[in-house]
Amino acid sequence: MSGAHCSPLRAAIVADESVHPHHAEPRTTGSPLNDADDSALHRSRPARSGSSPGPRQSWVVAEGADAERWNRARRGKRKAGRHCRKTGVGDAAEWAQRGAGKPLHRGPRLAWPRGELLGLERLPRGGPPMHMLRSTKWEWPPAGTRLSISNTQEARDRPAGSSTPVADSSMLRVARAVLAATALAFIVLPVYVSVRRIGYPFELEWMEGGVLQHVERVLEGRMLYVPPSLEFTPFIYTPLYYFVSAPLVAVMGSSFLPMRLVSALAAVVVCVLIYRLVLRDARSRLAAFVAVGLFAATFRHSGAWLDLARVDSLFLAFLVGSVYLIRRYPSPRGAIAAGALLGLSFLTKQFAAVVAVPLLGWLVLTHIRRATAFAGGVLAIVGPVVTVFQVMSHGWFGYYAFELPPHHAWAHAELTRFWTADLLFALPIGILLAVTCCLLRDRGRSDPGFWVSFLLGMVGSSYLARLHSGGYDNVLLPAYAGIAVAAGLGLASIPAQKWWPNSLRGGVEVTTVLLVLVQFALLIYDPRSQVPSRSDLDAGRYVVERLRGAAGEIYVPFHGYLSAMAGRPPYAHAQAVADVWKGGPGDRGRQILFPALAREFGRQRFSAVVIDEDWFKPDGFTDAYTPAARVFDDPNSFRPVTGMPFRPEWIWLPKPRK
Repeated sequence: MSGAHCSPLRAAIVADESVHPHHAEPRTTGSPLNDADDSALHRSRPARSGSSPGPRQSWVVAEGADAERWNRARRGKRKAGRHCRKTGVGDAAEWAQRGAGKPLHRGPRLAWPRGELLGLERLPRGGPPMHMLRSTKWEWPPAGTRLSISNTQEARDRPAGSSTPVADSSMLRVARAVLAATALAFIVLPVYVSVRRIGYPFELEWMEGGVLQHVERVLEGRMLYVPPSLEFTPFIYTPLYYFVSAPLVAVMGSSFLPMRLVSALAAVVVCVLIYRLVLRDARSRLAAFVAVGLFAATFRHSGAWLDLARVDSLFLAFLVGSVYLIRRYPSPRGAIAAGALLGLSFLTKQFAAVVAVPLLGWLVLTHIRRATAFAGGVLAIVGPVVTVFQVMSHGWFGYYAFELPPHHAWAHAELTRFWTADLLFALPIGILLAVTCCLLRDRGRSDPGFWVSFLLGMVGSSYLARLHSGGYDNVLLPAYAGIAVAAGLGLASIPAQKWWPNSLRGGVEVTTVLLVLVQFALLIYDPRSQVPSRSDLDAGRYVVERLRGAAGEIYVPFHGYLSAMAGRPPYAHAQAVADVWKGGPGDRGRQILFPALAREFGRQRFSAVVIDEDWFKPDGFTDAYTPAARVFDDPNSFRPVTGMPFRPEWIWLPKPRK
């Protein structure tokens, strides 16, 4: 292709010599949801003068993912041949073997079977290279020709020998438009919620304040993973989110806004990656957009978590990015990059390891070199970081990140509730479409084995996290993202199956669209319930002023950031203290922390302790302090809009000494 004069159109070409030009009907294979086919033109080669009409030479121009994929797969026939000989897998081999079932290469040259996509980036002025095309005497449109694509959809909906479309094209267009509008509405809802609440100065979820403490500690240059103490005890998460958020907090000031911006941007990245993943295999912009809408529609069911100052959105962005690279770049280099992203996901939240296992298993079964590269990419990122933190913390990093989490009790009720309430009742149609994606093959485009391993990892990660006591709805994010991707592929695959008669294909698509609309209806929620009210804002300011005016040291274990806003030290977060308690009687952290707490409470170090729930009563606390007053009279104000509904409830004062 080098040196050829080209028109500005990126294209891939299909050769088809099976139809006579004088009585040919347009090709009818393909799904009405397939946008790559929508951007295609079928054109016949005119017969030469003085010769009998030959077989029809039709070609299809497909913009977008197909052309890009082919240009990447063959950077010249020699490189593509070497790639397929060495790997035996990849986009080029997958597409070439789809129609002919023959090896991609033949001797030193590539032998491209008829009816298959050819890797042409542009339409050359002089015609295709003959070594790429096993056909004769092609006539090419002039360079710069703009190709009409207006009648392709109607032609595909019409069976051979008929002048009337199978399904009412207006009904089909209306169904698609309604589906697209519904998906857009559900995408707009989380955006609306985020815009309304992202600048709220108080917690939207009760652990956001603890995350802010970690970020401030990073900015101060102090170690995160230290022996547990009353002054600071870290959460049991890996540290990447804190380090990613720290620069923004340094620039914008110590508040929740910069951390929520990190999470919101990560959520946008997740949506873009979901769109690209579905578009790559389904080649349907509508199916890809619906997949994004379905994921966005689970916003409330997954805890309304995407824009919170928590680790989950960044964790999911790295995770889905890793899956996208595995699918998008089927080479050892792509596997290394995918492994690196999965390593970053693990350094954000440890449950990424659950997703890595089935993906690595699929790579081992299909391509051992890519599997080795993927594992190497993970280890290259995780290994040095874990080693450095472990050495610098004198072993405390491993204690918090790896020793404490397995000590959490199992939530036995979630063994079945996860599959019923969290999945089946929330996403029945989405699960049906996801299963369809795993069972059906859309003309060779999808790889069911890959999508099965993908769903096992994403759903398995959420399931294990849900089984841990204290796992809230945010742990469902990987499962919902995986189901949304697979459902988008299933939406495009069902009407594309070959067994549907042309007379039923349009009706099948309309029925599928109606089912997806029912799925969206099941996920409707009121976005106003996720936005703090004016009374919440006033109540938060009231608490800060009371803390600022109090004498002596104040301990607010559930909301230490309120103490910081009042100009006081924040101290250890109650959730971090509870995690250490779950380590058991012989746990080294528990043997350090709880005797220290008993000593401090015993000598009545604090002039007041403001707590939320009765479960935070370490040894010696009730012997030295007594409840004195409630913080609020209103039972509903200043409660977080998501997560546990904790707020400052009781003021405990020191008991008179005897």
